[in-house]
Amino acid sequence: MSQTWSHRPDVAWIGDEDRVVALALGRADARPLAFDARASRLWLRLAVPTPLADLVDELADGHEPTEVEEGLRRFLEQLQEGGLLEHGTRDA
Repeated sequence: MSQTWSHRPDVAWIGDEDRVVALALGRADARPLAFDARASRLWLRLAVPTPLADLVDELADGHEPTEVEEGLRRFLEQLQEGGLLEHGTRDA
C-alpha cells in the first residue's frame, strides 16, 4: 500500500496551471491561500489521490529525490494542517 494525498472535499478552489486560490471551508479561521505556478500544477495533480512517490518522481527533475521528498512532504503536511489536503492509503 502507498500513502496518497488529495484535496479535502470541503475545500473551495479556483484556478489553472498559473495560479490557484484555495479556501478550507471547514475551518472558521481559514483564509484564502494563493499558489504560484509550480504549486498550482501540484494542486491540480492532487485533484485525484496521488501517491507521494509519484509526486516525487514528477518533481525531482534532476534533483536528489530524497531532498525533493522531504521538502514536498513538509509542504503537503502544511497544507493538511491548514485544512486543504488529506492523505490516505491505496493498494500499490
